Amino acid sequence: MKTLILITNTFPYGLPESSFLREEVKYLREKFRLVIIARNIDNELYVPQPADVVLHRYNASKGYNPLILALLSLCQRDFYKEIVNCKKQRKLRLASLVKILRFMMRSMHFSKYLKSIIASFADSDIIYYTYWNDYATYSCVTTKKDNQRVVSRLHGGDLYKLSINGYYLPFKDITNDKVDKLIFISEAGEKYYNSTYRNQADKSCVCRLGVLHRRGKTQFHNRESLKLVSFSYVRDIKRIDLIIDTLALIDNIEIEWVHIGAGYIFDKVLQYAHEKLDSKSNLRFEFKGYMKNDDALDYINSVDFDFLINTSSTEGLPMTMMEVMSMGIPVIGTDVGGVKEIITNGFNGYLLDANFSPSDLAKILMEYCFLPYEDKLFLRSNAFKMWKEKYNESVNFRHFVNDILLKL
Repeated sequence: MKTLILITNTFPYGLPESSFLREEVKYLREKFRLVIIARNIDNELYVPQPADVVLHRYNASKGYNPLILALLSLCQRDFYKEIVNCKKQRKLRLASLVKILRFMMRSMHFSKYLKSIIASFADSDIIYYTYWNDYATYSCVTTKKDNQRVVSRLHGGDLYKLSINGYYLPFKDITNDKVDKLIFISEAGEKYYNSTYRNQADKSCVCRLGVLHRRGKTQFHNRESLKLVSFSYVRDIKRIDLIIDTLALIDNIEIEWVHIGAGYIFDKVLQYAHEKLDSKSNLRFEFKGYMKNDDALDYINSVDFDFLINTSSTEGLPMTMMEVMSMGIPVIGTDVGGVKEIITNGFNGYLLDANFSPSDLAKILMEYCFLPYEDKLFLRSNAFKMWKEKYNESVNFRHFVNDILLKL
């Protein structure tokens, strides 16, 4: 049996990747001897794993000598190749040089750790599976031997050049020239990669994520009011303030809005909500803060919400959209990343322009509110149909394991 080494940020410790990987690892275990390396030493075990799954926790600070690693990095040919690449992109400045050096230092430190892990699997064919296309992927491609392969998923933050990463992600071409398979969660992501970086179409493919069936437990009633939910971290790129500004414009409809999720600007956004919405007699809102993913989904499943609303400025393809569609809940989202692959405007939800105005969203909500009951049920039926046809976890993960990983 081949050994698959899955490299995550946190899974199975802590919350962030639990919704991504909880189900996928069950299918990986069926065909591989599974080893998980979590780059997390802070959180308790969140998703218990069977005894046959080998767990390791990488401590990024243990044995990390910045001076030695910096000197070693300066001796690496790829370090200078990336500086040349950076210059070609017209991104060569001090901040970029620091990013290149830090990437190389982290890669070299992780490579040493990785070699200590794989020593016990020397006689096994190994597939390295990096869940994020970052320095760990570079470590894998520079560590692998002839009987070893590297597969890397790309989502959003590890793919798109954005303001939050200075429109520059280092070592993409150098790393992925040596990767055996690049896996994208959306067609938009694959197209963006092959048109932005060195084209890797010969070894790239789309393999969508999937979620469990969570068919709604609550009957959806006909009404001329709205129940809305948003479910995300509270950070700038999620633009929750735009939901607040939208609701502030609506006076003639009874609205209940619940936000699930915490983050570094939680208090600031909550205060803004109180300032803008407390005086509105037609509106009730609640910020629930942090909830475990299963608890949050059980809660959403127990309420007949009209929509999940996502107003992010950037996305890969949100798991929350797949999860609520499995309950038959339509989604309103911005046309960023692969969102238009899951939302068909007017069919299973509504697609907003990336830079929409609050009045645009308010118009959608007000027009929807007075739709015939049959039209609302049409949206809900199609939301569930989208999950069933494209984001069913048993179909997507079996395809990934049987048709991609096992054929490497």
